[in-house]
Amino acid sequence: MRILGLLALGLAFLFVAPVAAQEIYLRLPLWDLAADRPLVGLPVQVIAAGPGGGELIQAVPGPDGILESALHISQVVSLTVSAPGYLPTQVTDLQTCEAHDGDQPRVLLIPAEPVRLAPIGGPLIPWSPGHPLSWADFQGEVPSDPGPDAARIHIVVSYRLTIVVHEEGPGRWRAYIPRQSLVTQCAMDPARSWVRPDAEVPEVLAHEQGHFDLGEVYRRLLVQKLTELSVEAETSAAARSGLERLAAEQAGSILARLEAAQIRYDEETAHGTDPAAQAAWLSRIRTWLIHPELAP
Repeated sequence: MRILGLLALGLAFLFVAPVAAQEIYLRLPLWDLAADRPLVGLPVQVIAAGPGGGELIQAVPGPDGILESALHISQVVSLTVSAPGYLPTQVTDLQTCEAHDGDQPRVLLIPAEPVRLAPIGGPLIPWSPGHPLSWADFQGEVPSDPGPDAARIHIVVSYRLTIVVHEEGPGRWRAYIPRQSLVTQCAMDPARSWVRPDAEVPEVLAHEQGHFDLGEVYRRLLVQKLTELSVEAETSAAARSGLERLAAEQAGSILARLEAAQIRYDEETAHGTDPAAQAAWLSRIRTWLIHPELAP
């Protein structure tokens, strides 16, 4: 099982060691997932947040789909990339390398692989209670070394939100997220989900459906938690930015819980090969779908 979180505010907890005497540059290769080519010609927004604050970067990638920009925070806690017509994409694996601009050293912050942006309404399969998975949904190529997995589902969790700021009184502004403004989805990416030809059996499919259902549990929990948030401040801008940071932290916590639950699910069911443990987990997941606040 593998998860890719796609969130409107950054979810990944990414740490970059502080660098005092060198400039830090963000270097992002951007890829159009549907067209299978570099993303060019569109304005791209990157939200980078750190313990001491955040930074908004807006730029247009070059003809090869590379976006480069200076960064003014040395510790990156969360990073999200978005472009018009595409779902916001969470980058979950960043690394640093040293480069030189003439005699001036600088540090590049780069992802382990190109950032793949999925078009809104692209070829994803949304979770639906009336449409369980079938093996036809697993269209990806089996890796040369699949490890202990007979199959692997690639899950995408996404949301888009609008923050409303209301003046409560003189010098008192409150920011919140109306439920009707929050658009969320749990979906699978068929192109990155695969199954070994000898493993297309009902028991394995039920195990993968469990992974998918777990993603939906935490999507529902995300809706609950985000719509409970509220920030008050002396100015409209401060209330909005405070809520953006709080939402990013809350979303990060929920994604971390989802990933931990998925790992436990595989470990305790022996990747679905322990029938008793598998049945117990599926029973828990059914309960959590009704009461997501009970999920670990």
